[in-house]
Amino acid sequence: ELKKVCPIDASRCEWAGVSLFQNLSDAETLRNGVRGRFRDKLIAEGTLAPEHGDKKLTPKKPASTHTTYWPFEDAEPWRVFRIVERSNGNT
Repeated sequence: ELKKVCPIDASRCEWAGVSLFQNLSDAETLRNGVRGRFRDKLIAEGTLAPEHGDKKLTPKKPASTHTTYWPFEDAEPWRVFRIVERSNGNT
């Protein structure tokens, strides 16, 4: 949808998916990472149903809950998510 070109060395299917985490602490680890790329991003939580699309556990490192999600064209997954504000462990 963003008209981006997949890098030659990337798995096209995973590259085009949406990254999710099944564990809040994994999402926070990414957001608070040393690269700083996601520091200003919020974290949302929700439960996807089969009608929202396909998903597959695709960890980049052991014990990670990184999941790649491919939404169906007419799915509206944002309806089942809510923003989670986290600061020093408080919601």
